[in-house]
Amino acid sequence: MNTDQPEIPLESWKEIAAYLQRNAVTARRWEKEEGLPVHRHSHKSRSSVYAYPSEIDAWRASRKVAPEPAPARPLWKIPAFALTMLLCLVMVGNGIRPVSAQQPGKSLTARLVMSDTHGAIDIEDITADGRLGVGVDWSNGDLVVTDLASGKITRLLPGTLDGRTLGGNAAVGRYVAWTALSQDHRQIVFAQYDDSNKPSLWVIANEPGAKPRLLTNNPEYKNFSGPVWSADGKSILLLIHVDRAAQLAWVSAANGSVKVLTSFDWDHYPDYRVKLSPDGKYIAYSLDDPDEKNQYMYTIAADGSRNSVLTNTAGLNESPAWTPDGSHIVFVSNRAGSFDLWAVAVRDGKATDAPVRVKKDIGRVVNVGMTRSGSYFYTLRDISRDRLEYISIADLKDGGAKTSAESLIGIRATWSPDGKSIAFKRRLTGNGYVLVVHSLETGEERTYSTNLGTTGAGRPMWFHDGKGILTGIAREGSTPAVYRVDVKSGEFKEIAGNPGPGFLSPDDKTLYIAGRITDADKKVRVDHIVAFDLATQQQKVVFTLPGEGEIMEFSLSPDSKTLVMRRQDAKDAHLGVVGVDGSGYREIYTEPRAALSSVTWSKDGRSILFGRRKSGDNWETMRLPVSGGKAEPTGVQVRGTLQNLDLTTDGLRLALSAERTVEEVWALDNITSVVK
Repeated sequence: MNTDQPEIPLESWKEIAAYLQRNAVTARRWEKEEGLPVHRHSHKSRSSVYAYPSEIDAWRASRKVAPEPAPARPLWKIPAFALTMLLCLVMVGNGIRPVSAQQPGKSLTARLVMSDTHGAIDIEDITADGRLGVGVDWSNGDLVVTDLASGKITRLLPGTLDGRTLGGNAAVGRYVAWTALSQDHRQIVFAQYDDSNKPSLWVIANEPGAKPRLLTNNPEYKNFSGPVWSADGKSILLLIHVDRAAQLAWVSAANGSVKVLTSFDWDHYPDYRVKLSPDGKYIAYSLDDPDEKNQYMYTIAADGSRNSVLTNTAGLNESPAWTPDGSHIVFVSNRAGSFDLWAVAVRDGKATDAPVRVKKDIGRVVNVGMTRSGSYFYTLRDISRDRLEYISIADLKDGGAKTSAESLIGIRATWSPDGKSIAFKRRLTGNGYVLVVHSLETGEERTYSTNLGTTGAGRPMWFHDGKGILTGIAREGSTPAVYRVDVKSGEFKEIAGNPGPGFLSPDDKTLYIAGRITDADKKVRVDHIVAFDLATQQQKVVFTLPGEGEIMEFSLSPDSKTLVMRRQDAKDAHLGVVGVDGSGYREIYTEPRAALSSVTWSKDGRSILFGRRKSGDNWETMRLPVSGGKAEPTGVQVRGTLQNLDLTTDGLRLALSAERTVEEVWALDNITSVVK
């Protein structure tokens, strides 16, 4: 039996795109044209779509990729050149030459420029002075300009076009993407997508109330990406996606006429950001190989006349940016094992030396611009690194419902039996989680350092004597197991090999878990509940869902006689109750699939507490009689997707675990003083 927790879906286009390591527009196109497995909810909200990582992995593994021409012959395969390079490597060691070693006394400084904790503002381009950023507010699809110093947001809402609102609700398809500022800051180019996901290309003046001007809405164009303005503001360089191909082209800002420089075959075209050299003569881009395992860096003349290979080292080499003087191209690569920032010297569009590493372990970032002073602006590309997981505590005394601020950084919080401490998981700087116990009386924390794995392996469970905690460990490449952690000594002791975390019986003898099976189509299903005897290591199925659907989570009533569970099918999520012996199953509440999350019991066992999406990323907790009927708000709300609820045994405090995306823009200063 697989012991992982029920699979957590990706609940927005942005999350799906991040998992694919692409952008939202590409994800939408792949769903439409390549059968990417994306599901839809019946409600209208930002998270109106969802997808399962396992289904995406299966789709990616079975995806049919058309044969592609072999990459250009690497220079190192030419015998004379290979000998020369070998001698060079002997002289410089392993060929990885940190710039800091060449420029003593010079250092790079990383600083946080902007943090949008709502996770909605996506900066796609910056001005040359680093003052303004242009992008999309993904909560509503609007085109926005952000003052990166003050945080002030200017919304460019040009009214209606052909009876349609430009911008508007991203969930129903009317949204803006692929924005770029002209070099004089006066114009913005953007793509706009209608209800059928059909793109059109527009230009608008960078001032509130300006009227947009249509450049092209050719029905043959499936998508646009990576726009960048020419220095004179007369043309826009971008990728135009057509049927099974992508074209690198110039578009006239005056009349929308298109001049194609070169074309790339389907699934073998550049990463979505192309960059123009400061003198306007060359274009830098990264190109996937046919199986998408490697990306190589290239340049092409701005008139399409000449193409050159910049890097041919295996790995991902992507997200190029030109230094202000055009002497180097900075890019992100994992060629040395981690995602580092590299630079390669160029002249006349060709590499003149081997790449050098500028900054180690910058992460898989996306370049959004290089300022004229040499600051490299970037955002995080890996969604696991830009999520804020936090815990709030609501005081329910006297019937009130006051939620604290985001008091703890962590996820999946559970109260100790005496209500004085909280155990939860906290994400490590790299991969994985650790177990943390936080005292609400003293504020002291103790971290139990064993890595619990990349998923955190479920919620921690307190033994009823308060001396131990049950937790799962699911490290990559190892068999998941359940451990008892001694709160005082910190000792980890394995007590069960197969089952995953669930709920402990009051006598601490039985562990109830949601069972996972894999069907003939290799789809994981969670449709039964198992009682596992910790002493005998024996297990028995106590309940199996009737019909379709899977069990996402469940909770044991205070009298240990009843289970409440959240199950979901293809369309909806349901709350159901069943006897602990598997008898008397009935459903008491239904919501659209992505609008229901987390369930627990009230102190007296007469009501169910659960989370419901209120709007966008705002969630509220609800109270529902076990007998069924109308659910009433408790008044407790959180920002972000609610992941877990847990009530103290006295019923006076509620811990809420939630997560939300944090959009951060960073700048790496002193690039020009280091790269010479």
